[in-house]
Amino acid sequence: MKRSAFYLSVIVLLLAALPAVWSHASYRNAKAARVTSEARVERIHALASEKQQLESNASLVGLEARRTDELQAPLVELVTDLKLPRSAFKSVQEVASNKLSADSPLQRQDVTVGLTGLSLSDLGALLSLWRTRQPSWTVTSIDLLHSTRRTATPTVYDIKLTISSIYLREDQSK
Repeated sequence: MKRSAFYLSVIVLLLAALPAVWSHASYRNAKAARVTSEARVERIHALASEKQQLESNASLVGLEARRTDELQAPLVELVTDLKLPRSAFKSVQEVASNKLSADSPLQRQDVTVGLTGLSLSDLGALLSLWRTRQPSWTVTSIDLLHSTRRTATPTVYDIKLTISSIYLREDQSK
């Protein structure tokens, strides 16, 4: 009889402890669900922030990469409007297109523009007008070399501009 009372008390204790064990498992599941939910909220917040930034800069982000020959006409027009010789414009070449980050739908296109025989004041006027007319293209570097032409004065330069533009990648799985 004592033995059966002992077993009965053990069974009662185990039955009393079961809700606590189930409760602990439920707590762990709830904690894991909370962590997952917080991660989702953070991702949604990041996407909403990126969307807001894109919308505020909509005129600065293209829908696709531009061909370099599409840049040539605006550059020639710029040189002409500044009353610089047509020969001041030398070349346009695509350098690279790179992803901004692995999970971003944005890509950066870099292009070099060759100019020749310009003074620093000509360059300043060109950059000011470029910024007004082509706000989606940002000048990211300027290389100045003293002009190698025989008629050039020491204040005349051959210039290589690197310009960049941001656009949406066509295939976001890339």
